[in-house]
Parts: sequence; C-alpha cells; structure tokens
Amino acid sequence: MARKSKHEAEKTRQALLDSALQMFGELGLVKTTLSQIAKNAGVTRGAIYWHFDDKADLMMALWQAEFSGFNIIAAEMASLTGKELRQALLQSCQEFCQQCFSNPRLQQVVKLSLQVYADEDCMKIFADCRQQDIDSLQAVMDLLFAEQQLLPHLNAESATWVLNAMIAGFCHQWVVVDEDKQIAGQLPALMRSLECSLFNTA
Repeated sequence: MARKSKHEAEKTRQALLDSALQMFGELGLVKTTLSQIAKNAGVTRGAIYWHFDDKADLMMALWQAEFSGFNIIAAEMASLTGKELRQALLQSCQEFCQQCFSNPRLQQVVKLSLQVYADEDCMKIFADCRQQDIDSLQAVMDLLFAEQQLLPHLNAESATWVLNAMIAGFCHQWVVVDEDKQIAGQLPALMRSLECSLFNTA
C-alpha cells in the first residue's frame, strides 16, 4: 500500500508540473495562479502545497527537471583529463543544444526562464537554481584551467561565463527569435565558435 501511495504521489506531482508548464505557457508566469494550475491538473489546491511551496518552487522544479542532466554529466567529467575532458564538455554542450532544438518541453522552459524577472520570488529562486548550474560548470572549468586547456587570458570563472552566455544565447535565439529556425543548421559552426572562444585550437 505504501508503494502505491508513493506512486500516486509522484503521479500527482508530475501532473502538477505538466499543468504548470501548460498554464504558464498560455497565461504567462505572473498571471497564472496556483488555483488554475490545480484545476487544470484535476487536483485540489491543497495538493500543490503538499508538493511545492509556491509558484516559484514550481518554476524551479520545472527548470531542474529539464536541466539536471548537465549536473550529472559534470560530475562524470570529474574523472576525465586533458583533451578527453575538453571534448566531453563540448559534446555535452552540443547535445544540450540539440535537445533545445528538438524538445518542445525544454523549449517552453527556456521561454519561461525569460519571464522570471517579472516576479520577485521567482527571480530569487531561479537565480539560486541557476547558480547551482554555474557552480557545476565551473567545477569542470577548474579542471581545464589546472591543465592549461583554456586560452591564456581566461581563468575558470571567466571561461564559465563565456560558455554559459553563448549556450544561453544559442537557445534563446532558437526558441524566441529565430522564426525560420535557421540556427539549428548552424550548430556545427556554433560549436566550433564556442571551442575557439575557450580553447587554444592551434
């Protein structure tokens, strides 16, 4: 019975996440209420508070569900060295961009991330969540810096921000600006540009 209860609780949690993603997309992050999310999911408002503290917590859960993969990859990279580590990082960036180009759910979360700055609570919790992602990435850059893989003018922190800004820019361009979706065909060139921005490729 306990196993069934746990399973049902997870189903409810997922239904709330699915509902939040849909309602945020239709109404916007600021205008969507918890009552609307609960009603759309077919559960009571109280069910939301069983799983999430507030709307900001819901948004963070959506972000973590779609972006947690890189943190796992970053942990696995800790055992790599040299060019193998460098190539693993570039490959993970390319795979993430490919996911962003093909996964509608991830695309929706990227769009929502641009709305968090209109809600103070969401902005704070989102910033904390993003900092975790950046910390995971910098742990990889620390290894690359120690092995002198980075360009001479970059340290681990500046390299982290260069990569983060470029990948975020590619994804935002794809889901928000590029109506003809031409950027996807440029992915190899974009990854080469990313590589040249971080590493000595001579």
